Amino acid sequence: KAKNLLEWQAKLSITEMCQDSWRWQSMNPNGYNLA
Repeated sequence: KAKNLLEWQAKLSITEMCQDSWRWQSMNPNGYNLA
């Protein structure tokens, strides 16, 4: 639906998105550095 309505398509699959999110959370357990 987003592809037709917004002319947008995800570059990653849902599996890849989850893996990327998990990797980021693992490497940044305290979130973003506010400094």
